[in-house]
Amino acid sequence: MSLGNDPLYAEAIMFFDDENIIKEMLFTEFEAVLDGVVGIPEFSGKQYKAAYVTIWRNLSVHIVVLFELAFDKYGHVEKKWNLPLRYLGAQAISGPDLGQGKILLLMRNDCEEDEYHPFLWNAEGNQIEILTAIRDSVKRNKLGLYVESESSRYLGYGQANQAPTADMAFSETQFNEEYQLRLINNIESTLKFKYEHQIKELEKQHQNIVKQLESHITRLQNQIDEFEQQIKKIDHANKEHLDIIVDKYQKKLEEKVSKARGELLEKIESKDLELRYGKEQLKELNEEFAQLQGKFEPSCKSAVHDNLTGMIASGVELIVTQTGIGSYSLKLEQVHDYIANPISFWAKQCGVSEECFLAWNHHFQNPVCQAGQNAGCPCNEEIKRVEQPIDFEAGQSDMCRKHRLGQLSSAYQ
Repeated sequence: MSLGNDPLYAEAIMFFDDENIIKEMLFTEFEAVLDGVVGIPEFSGKQYKAAYVTIWRNLSVHIVVLFELAFDKYGHVEKKWNLPLRYLGAQAISGPDLGQGKILLLMRNDCEEDEYHPFLWNAEGNQIEILTAIRDSVKRNKLGLYVESESSRYLGYGQANQAPTADMAFSETQFNEEYQLRLINNIESTLKFKYEHQIKELEKQHQNIVKQLESHITRLQNQIDEFEQQIKKIDHANKEHLDIIVDKYQKKLEEKVSKARGELLEKIESKDLELRYGKEQLKELNEEFAQLQGKFEPSCKSAVHDNLTGMIASGVELIVTQTGIGSYSLKLEQVHDYIANPISFWAKQCGVSEECFLAWNHHFQNPVCQAGQNAGCPCNEEIKRVEQPIDFEAGQSDMCRKHRLGQLSSAYQ
């Protein structure tokens, strides 16, 4: 698919847990997070190390800026965070060679402006591991930055300054649809997380108030019991005076209990109202979201179908690839099935079940013995790779000769 002139480079954000990349997104998606349009619920209440990365058209790393940011309880970036990543990228200095020439790198120690130091970090002892993880992630191209044609070209970047073409219009439409669907999903998960969290907090407060009420009543009852014991010890000869004292304290205690019970019941009623209001709000938001989604999805599907029909009628082929299997030319009626479940599509093409295909794919990616995997002590001896899913048999093809013989021996015992 041709997109006109290639853009200079792409931009991405990668989040780390120690030396491992746990999430990556396009810079445009990250800007939506910064603007508060969407949140990242799984990051709520935590602080993460991250990297701003620019990527050349050959999927090699250009610039890396290492920064930190914290998220609030709703998964939004804390408001005090303010870092001009592109500006800092222009200040990056020469870094190590990751196999395709030296990259440009900016860490805390490299930045000359002290005001940005609190938001940057240094990869000192594990610098090579961090940068290697970034390089490998870029090569895997999970963000789909390019498509295959006569040469690799980035998808969705640099189109604003180019003359529009039919292919560019389709690419932009596809990119916008995917981005809007992802945006809707993020908004849904953010709202769901936010209001479910509020409801849980209200329920927790409700339970605490009930416990406080029960505890307070118990203490008051204990006080009554103590007074009754004291009354019994008073000399019966002074019974008339004793009755006056008993009546006086009894009334005070009853008034105190009644007042405390009334106040706590009012608090419970107030929290019940807040809880019901929160549930009603969540219900209204879910209904509103369902309506918006119902309006948006049919138009998206219709636009995609019309574009695909026009392209195929013009002689364009839709080629999909799968590691270990090769390429396949999709027919128009197969596009929806492929998008809905790629694993099921490839399993059907290979004549095997989804479970068998997934097991074969795991074996093809890493052809080592899986014996002992469930016990946490796998063999991991290298074995011969099975090239076709139809020839793969789980529990046999993914084991070394020693463990296969062991299984046969156990079967005949």
